[in-house]
Amino acid sequence: MSTNCTIKTLHALTTSSIWWIYFVTALQEVVVRALNPYVVSAFRLHSLTAATGIVSSIVGGLFKIPLAKLLDTWGRPQGLLLSLFLWIVGYIMMAGCKNVETYAAAQVFSSTGYEISVRRRPFSLTR
Repeated sequence: MSTNCTIKTLHALTTSSIWWIYFVTALQEVVVRALNPYVVSAFRLHSLTAATGIVSSIVGGLFKIPLAKLLDTWGRPQGLLLSLFLWIVGYIMMAGCKNVETYAAAQVFSSTGYEISVRRRPFSLTR
């Protein structure tokens, strides 16, 4: 009876954790997309709204190639930590940016980390 209760508790905890992670990532994606034009226009360079998104998507896509080599060399947990580190650094840079160039770099960092760790889920593939 104790093992069954523990398994049910663990299952409920796991399910709620997965739901919470997807809720937070969906919320951050919507907030960043909604605030992107506001932030870029605050620097009086509203025309760069599309450019920052395109560049961050391209770099996020191109980063997957060297990450695959890093995953073979270091391992999947270390690759996940690297992508989460990039994601967090991007948000720290977004919070402290003083110009549009820093914001664009921050968006590249956060988009790269997000694309690799959350959206594409390369870590769930079997070797």
